[in-house]
Amino acid sequence: MSSSRQKILAADGRLVVAAPAFTYEQLAAAAGVSRQTLYTHFPDRASLFVGLADRAREEAQVDRLAAAIFEAPTADDALIALVDVHVAFTPTVMTVTRAEQMERLRRPEIEAAFEQRSGGRRPLVRHVVTRLRAEGRLAPAWTVEVATDLIAGLFNPWLTAELLELRSWSVAELRERLLVVLDGALLTPHPTASNPPAPDPSGSKEN
Repeated sequence: MSSSRQKILAADGRLVVAAPAFTYEQLAAAAGVSRQTLYTHFPDRASLFVGLADRAREEAQVDRLAAAIFEAPTADDALIALVDVHVAFTPTVMTVTRAEQMERLRRPEIEAAFEQRSGGRRPLVRHVVTRLRAEGRLAPAWTVEVATDLIAGLFNPWLTAELLELRSWSVAELRERLLVVLDGALLTPHPTASNPPAPDPSGSKEN
């Protein structure tokens, strides 16, 4: 990443928290670059905020953490790995991410740009939910998209901040409770010895 791009994104991260309605002129001044340089790297606010999100992912090495999701032997293991990525990443960027989400709510073009990203939280969540469905672990009441909506909502930085900062949950407690909620809400029960298959109503027996 070029030094000017790094300066712009660092300034963007500061301004989006301190003065969310900043102008490009203010951003260029804060980054110590010309407006022409700013527009060369980020021609619009949508590209600027996507760049900020991608920078946070790179700094937190989310792609390395996410490898455990794709390498998981089962869908259940992939779901656990997904929660692990969330609790390792989101608490470290809550302040900037919350400000970023406000911009996404205010400006439809920024939200549209995030929806078109190949990276990010939602595609990762959808991958896991799709695998849960394929392995018969997603409860029948849920579609892949609606289950993806739920998990992405639970991973929202506003909720994460509420639980960690205002309700004083520990990160370990957040992880454990998210797993309990997701298991109870989304997954089919595992068959156990105490819950054998129901008898054949026809009363027929195999020969």
